[in-house]
Amino acid sequence: QKNLELLILCFKNFIKKHPNFKLLIAGKIVEKKYANKIQNLIQKNNLSHKIKLIGYIKNPFYLISNASAILSTSRWEGMPNSILQSCSLNKKVISTDCLSGPKEIKEYGFNLYLAKNNSLLDFSNKLILAMNHKTKINNKVALKKYNLNFLNKIEKILKVNV
Repeated sequence: QKNLELLILCFKNFIKKHPNFKLLIAGKIVEKKYANKIQNLIQKNNLSHKIKLIGYIKNPFYLISNASAILSTSRWEGMPNSILQSCSLNKKVISTDCLSGPKEIKEYGFNLYLAKNNSLLDFSNKLILAMNHKTKINNKVALKKYNLNFLNKIEKILKVNV
């Protein structure tokens, strides 16, 4: 689902022009076979010094707040909390336009870069574009709108059930 192969290959392209960056991949890889495949891909591309698999992080806010950008190469999502968390911290977010989630967040007014799903070229281009763009991200208005909409939905639910 997370399409880490695409993430690794995009990062490989990216560091050709931006060699000072490192990639931290958070999240537990459950399947041992897939974990081995990802480790082999990192080693095969001589990226062991640039990419670290850090596993599950209970509270990712410190990690997100210190990141230059958040990358999501998922093939599909539900509601991607990591993207919402990153937007709330005004981080650059580059995501695939996968089924359910990222496009809806962008349509809500949050600033994020969307690349074609499973496209190495488009994701690599969006990553380079985002990192070359020097304007600060400001999602304050979108975040306020999102929170008000959420509160209105909760109020309607509570009124119906009272």
